[in-house]
Amino acid sequence: MAGFGQLLRNWVIYTLIFLVFGGIGAGVTNLLFEWIVGSSFDPVLYAVIFGGTGWIACRQMERRVS
Repeated sequence: MAGFGQLLRNWVIYTLIFLVFGGIGAGVTNLLFEWIVGSSFDPVLYAVIFGGTGWIACRQMERRVS
């Protein structure tokens, strides 16, 4: 069983991965949408894309680690 320090470290790493790659995924998608359509996303759509890309990045990281 992993110790508390290792669990905390993993949580911090996964949270940072979620935030960074979720932000990159949603930001790039929003920029492309604004460039093509001329208007920005609804905040709810931005949040869904942010969460989806962040979750995918975390799952990929889990697979690489294990």
